[in-house]
Amino acid sequence: MTITRNKAASRVKFKGQPHTFLAPLLAISVLFVVYLFLKINFVIHVESNLERALALIWAYPVCASFVLFFTSVVREDSTKMTVDAPSVSIIICCFNEGEGIRRTIVSCINQGYKNLDKIVVIDDGSTDDITRKILREVEEECGSLVEVVYKEKNQGKRHGMYDGYLKSASKYIIFVDSDTILGDNFINWMVTSMSGANVGGAVANIKISSPDSMIIKLQKAMYARGINFQRRAESAIGAVSCLSGCGAIYRRDALDQVMDGWPTESFWGKPVGFGDDRSLTNRILLKGYRTVYQPKATVYTDAPESFRKLMKQQIRWKKGWLINSLKVVLPFLKRRPFVALILQIPYIVSALVTPVIVLHVAYASLIDGVWPTYWILSMLLLTLSMYLCTKIGLTDQETKEATFLDFFSSAVFTIGILSMLIVPAVASIQKRGWGTR
Repeated sequence: MTITRNKAASRVKFKGQPHTFLAPLLAISVLFVVYLFLKINFVIHVESNLERALALIWAYPVCASFVLFFTSVVREDSTKMTVDAPSVSIIICCFNEGEGIRRTIVSCINQGYKNLDKIVVIDDGSTDDITRKILREVEEECGSLVEVVYKEKNQGKRHGMYDGYLKSASKYIIFVDSDTILGDNFINWMVTSMSGANVGGAVANIKISSPDSMIIKLQKAMYARGINFQRRAESAIGAVSCLSGCGAIYRRDALDQVMDGWPTESFWGKPVGFGDDRSLTNRILLKGYRTVYQPKATVYTDAPESFRKLMKQQIRWKKGWLINSLKVVLPFLKRRPFVALILQIPYIVSALVTPVIVLHVAYASLIDGVWPTYWILSMLLLTLSMYLCTKIGLTDQETKEATFLDFFSSAVFTIGILSMLIVPAVASIQKRGWGTR
């Protein structure tokens, strides 16, 4: 059984980390000093208490992210792939995936990992007549390596992940989405991440494999900022907030402590059918484990190819983020106060404040005729700094090819449009459907 990966996947070459990044570090430091000077000057001279408060609220998470980012990159520089091969199982949940599920399974087999116990595929009640036919063919070709569980009724991804977990007895469990293709040495690098002290889970570097279009290029830049910058920052203190379902590994004995009751988790009296990866990550963190990011383990996934589908996806993600944040903020303050105060609460506050900033700036510009010079310069400086940050310790061609214009466009889109989706997310919080099926 063979597979030809997409063009994006074939370009990946792991070249190792540079041993010095003094020049980009100095450049970013200068930009950041200019940003801080601009902020201090603005806070001192602005007459509006609201604008002063909004500027200060944004200051802390920004500063913390940059400091943590460089801490993480320094550690990455010395990371070497482990030679150990502990037992691993891969869990894949699918629903009406069609031919795509074969590509995902074969990319797992083609890893050539010598201690891959099994690949468990959960067919979550597919009704397209194609998915089950393909899965039966794969079972016949692969023998005992692939085990398929056929469910007659669709229960949702969370139940499928739990069923797969029950079928596995390996030391490590990897969850992979049904539209994901694994990059070279994915399993080896993910296992390497687990060798750190008290690591309960790790997430891979996620890339988009969909054909390029304006909406896809926008999402690629969003992923580069959100993953190569933000998750690297969170990883510095072992508190990556979301081990995405596209490609994440967990320690089996850590899952044993948190899976009870997880499939039937509810919020405000209704079951939660999304945000499963963030919920599981929170449970791992609350047990005292560390969660980390592995930039050298790459996966390729599909992305929404229309604006309408992207908005539906983002609203679902916003609801998942909001529900999980509200559920765990107090437990985090009690059990993991450092993580709560350093990352979680500042990020929650900044996410809730961003729509207020957008509306305030829009009102001041359109109604009062006040040009938002400070906010525009701040976004330019921060975006340029993040752009330079992702050029440090490169592990993939896609990030190298991203331009500053891509970054700036995605920043404007994220702040100006996606941040506002918190409103429809709150309004539809009790609608727990998947939203894009």
